[in-house]
Amino acid sequence: MIRVKEIMTKSVVTVNPSDDLYIAKEKMIRHNINRVVVIENERIVGILTRKDIIRAASELLHKEVDKILVSEAMTPNPITVDPETPIPEVARIMLERNISSLIVTENDRLMGIVTKTDICRFFAERCQGLFKVSDFMTREVITTSQNSSIFRAIDLMREKNISRVIVTDDNRPVGMITVTDVSLISAIFNPQAIKERGEPLIVVMEKKGLVIPPSPMMILSLTARDVMTSKLICVMADDDLSQAAKLMIDNRISGLPVIDETGGLCGVITKTDITRATAQLKT
Repeated sequence: MIRVKEIMTKSVVTVNPSDDLYIAKEKMIRHNINRVVVIENERIVGILTRKDIIRAASELLHKEVDKILVSEAMTPNPITVDPETPIPEVARIMLERNISSLIVTENDRLMGIVTKTDICRFFAERCQGLFKVSDFMTREVITTSQNSSIFRAIDLMREKNISRVIVTDDNRPVGMITVTDVSLISAIFNPQAIKERGEPLIVVMEKKGLVIPPSPMMILSLTARDVMTSKLICVMADDDLSQAAKLMIDNRISGLPVIDETGGLCGVITKTDITRATAQLKT
């Protein structure tokens, strides 16, 4: 059985708890990652994810991003595993704790980090022919229409604690909105906050590499169609699950709509579902 040391990322990006969130966010963008490990005096004290930054910024509206410290947003005392831990056990821990990464340590020394992306890559390379997409796909899909407000999609992500909303037209998937599509600042917008502040705000659309300073009314009028990723990669329920995992890795995405023979949406398969499949493997 393959151990976590064989799939973990050994070069770990770190920040200090006294750094601000702008520094942490810039490191995530520069290294194209979604989390950093927080180190103080050579000791692991926390982990900070993109979602943590969004949550902290939305809760601390009175503060600028560069005035919020990493220590205010990080998850303290992160869960760690030994390098010899079998991969299915790592997957089970992630699912039980509802987390997307684990820090790998040996004698309290930082050795690496393992994420659901690493689990997905392992599954794509080593688990061909074991399962179909239908065995693990999520059948209850959270959707929104093309003309719904972008704030509707953001509210759905928060309410359902999900990272993506599929945009549909007559039950056919036409786009997807993720936490990454609408980045830090736009993810905390809501109409009431814009009215109260009464000043131009910045919408950051990282997928297009654009920074647009629109008027408050323009922000209020944004729809799902304006922000969604429209070039969807879909799979079918009978496809090999390892092929779905490979598509996610090759295209650097975390979820795929599942369609039926008519092109209608019948589910979604995500890295979390791949992790569930991995957790069922024998150790």
